[in-house]
Amino acid sequence: NVYTSSQVEAYKQAQPKNEFEQLYNEEKQKNARLMEEIDKLKNKNDFEQLYHQQWQENSRLTDEIDQLKTHLGHLTEALSTRRQEERSNSNVYTSSQVEAYKQAQPKNEFEQLYNEEKQKNARLME
Repeated sequence: NVYTSSQVEAYKQAQPKNEFEQLYNEEKQKNARLMEEIDKLKNKNDFEQLYHQQWQENSRLTDEIDQLKTHLGHLTEALSTRRQEERSNSNVYTSSQVEAYKQAQPKNEFEQLYNEEKQKNARLME
């Protein structure tokens, strides 16, 4: 009894499979499907985690922007108040400022002449 390899292969194909081989192949197919599902869920979970992290970062940045806006508002208000105080104080002078201003002003022409005459009279009286 001599058989060719194709005859042997045809015989093997026609034989009912070993029960455990059949179960093994079915389990292997199930495992492959389950692994695909797990990969899909992992990808989905990774995406959800990234989305959540990005959402948290966006919330943190929004809070920081709001704090900066509030701080800027306080600074703007303080600057406005200071400018208003400077404007209202611009017409208020100390006595020394008034005196310095008077000293810097040219003398009244008649006051100048009066002082010169007074000095001449003082010399004449000597």
